[in-house]
Amino acid sequence: APVLPAEVVPAPAPVEPPATPPATPSAPEKAAAPAVPAPEPAITPLPVVPEALPAQ
Repeated sequence: APVLPAEVVPAPAPVEPPATPPATPSAPEKAAAPAVPAPEPAITPLPVVPEALPAQ
């Protein structure tokens, strides 16, 4: 029984320290986010091309 409460106490403690390091990598992740939306717009023109073919 004492093992359960012991695990619960150390669990929340280790979660706080790791939360600080992720904050730094979060900045680089944001830079990658803008790169993702860029490819998305490129996919939009693709569907427009097939429509132009049948239109001709």
